[in-house]
Amino acid sequence: MTEGTTIGACIRVALPRLQATGLPLAGTPWEAGPGQESVIEGTGALLLDWLADTGMSVFLKADGERPGPGWTFLTKDGPLPTMLRTDGTRVTRCFHDMLSQLRVQGLAIPI
Repeated sequence: MTEGTTIGACIRVALPRLQATGLPLAGTPWEAGPGQESVIEGTGALLLDWLADTGMSVFLKADGERPGPGWTFLTKDGPLPTMLRTDGTRVTRCFHDMLSQLRVQGLAIPI
């Protein structure tokens, strides 16, 4: 991958490699549906790219060692005065909560 590559492009490279190791993708949001490349091309990837383009540092972690699935989403720098953090059992909950926090900070999210 080269500098300036989008998160969607990175995931399109990583997912087939992970699937080749035996990671099951069937029935997950990462599985491509009929006529789709992948769901990763959706709003979440656009948000991550926009955050990076705006000068923010982003950290998204899936933690399988927590009781139940655990996600952490951190962002800082750029136009933010402080670091923002959300945690949840689903990545969609983390994204939703992060969008709410970014809007409270006065950022106009373009998606």
